[in-house]
Amino acid sequence: MNKRINIGVIVVLFILSGCEGYLDIEPKGVVAPVTVDQLGKLLVGEYKLGYSNRVSLMMSDEFHITDDTHRSLLKWNKRAYLWEQPSDPGDTDLDWRDAYYIIYLANYVLGLIDEAPLNGLTESNRDHVKAQALAIRAYKYFDLVNIYAPHYNLATASNDLSIPLLLSADIDAQLPRSSVQNVYDQILEDLLNSIELFPYSERPFVLINQSLAGVYGLLSRVYLYMNDWDSTEKYATLALNEYDHLEDYNTYGSKENSGPANELESTKNLEAVLFRSSTGSYSRGMSVYLNAQLVDLFEPGDLRYEYFITVDTDGLH
Repeated sequence: MNKRINIGVIVVLFILSGCEGYLDIEPKGVVAPVTVDQLGKLLVGEYKLGYSNRVSLMMSDEFHITDDTHRSLLKWNKRAYLWEQPSDPGDTDLDWRDAYYIIYLANYVLGLIDEAPLNGLTESNRDHVKAQALAIRAYKYFDLVNIYAPHYNLATASNDLSIPLLLSADIDAQLPRSSVQNVYDQILEDLLNSIELFPYSERPFVLINQSLAGVYGLLSRVYLYMNDWDSTEKYATLALNEYDHLEDYNTYGSKENSGPANELESTKNLEAVLFRSSTGSYSRGMSVYLNAQLVDLFEPGDLRYEYFITVDTDGLH
């Protein structure tokens, strides 16, 4: 099954005329955290990548699925794979739902953290939790704006409609769609404020937390998408100065002996500076195949191919 993609035309998959019904994200039946320690644990325990942005993966040119697999998908997954508009308002978009739930949690923390009781912790701990929440909110808005809006273009970004900006825990607010420029401005503001609040640099750090190196790296990517090359280089350099470990795949065993796959996809991965826990595997048992053009890019002896790519009985990767 081939994807039908209009090259050069960026289409927002889910056109939104308003926000009513789209932000039903407030957790029910939970005890509200109020102390600095509780708010910090809320961010660590609840912030998950889910299936790692399913819509963007389904729309990618880098893999394909069989007709049988496509028929087994949920409706919104089928349409995302073919770059089609949703046919009814009842479709569940898990990327949208999960991202705004995470943003809600970050907003909840940011709304309380300045006055939260320390209960034996320090102001440095408070700053660290606040830095985490700002970085998390920026990270998810960066995901959202690049799934549901046109790519950043300086000439049109102020007029290109994007996503609602939810900046408080008030989910009853009637929010308009913001421009792409406004969303990017908020992302940059959050990340730059986060950097100022990180009270210390740590490594090895807890990988389910944000890190200063991770925020520098994310800033570099944001500026890359904005075609701001000087800032891209600046923050990439700061990230590498903060932490520059690279894994050597030659130190791992073969794939038949488990290899690096499990370790490199877990909190044991010392190369990662931006890592969050996942609720499960993306494919959930689907047969997902790499496109031949991508496979051809691997040169003989490339350990990424050896460790992470499997060939099935039909010769598909």
